[in-house]
Amino acid sequence: PQVQGQLDLSQDFKQISGTFSRLYLRKNKTKNASSIEPKTIPSLNLKINDFKYDNERFRNIQLSTTTTGNTLNLHSLKLSSSTLNGNLTGSWKKVGRTSYSSLSGNLQSGNMTNLFKILGFHSSLRGSTGTAELQLNWPAPIYQPNINRLSGFVKVRLAKGSIVNLGQSTNTKLDLGRILNLLNINNLIFLNFSDLGVKGYSFDKMYG
Repeated sequence: PQVQGQLDLSQDFKQISGTFSRLYLRKNKTKNASSIEPKTIPSLNLKINDFKYDNERFRNIQLSTTTTGNTLNLHSLKLSSSTLNGNLTGSWKKVGRTSYSSLSGNLQSGNMTNLFKILGFHSSLRGSTGTAELQLNWPAPIYQPNINRLSGFVKVRLAKGSIVNLGQSTNTKLDLGRILNLLNINNLIFLNFSDLGVKGYSFDKMYG
């Protein structure tokens, strides 16, 4: 079955609690989501052992929200999957026809390449693990973040990866960095010259 679990609704239908051993959903490409407002979403307290949305699978999801007036407060969204782990908080408020959303928290990934692909971003990053601390705001519903309208910050730390598909001028500028990387004392001690055969630029750590 696509859904297996227990759901409890309050008498006024303003609160929903549930525990699911399995919940599989697919993205609805036809429904008009613009009609959804925060006040139409009940307060939620959900635990899902096995959650699947399209092709992305998560384990041990925990979601806690409350709705007051036309504001939805995201108290906690805990994620766990082979690609992404993290804990997020945020809010979605609608005043008139304008929405205001915020999201903050921490994320960890064992494969940043796959994570960027899932998020729909083109990336030249290969084989990197990473963590991110974020605090973002945007003038749209919380389920419609637009990268061109985001404000705030994202602090990223990457480890053990490489950047590929660089332009010739950029590759030339990075040649000095590759030489310095090869001369790293650890590489010299352990005779690790694997970077010689890698196209682009390899790194042990990167911050941004």
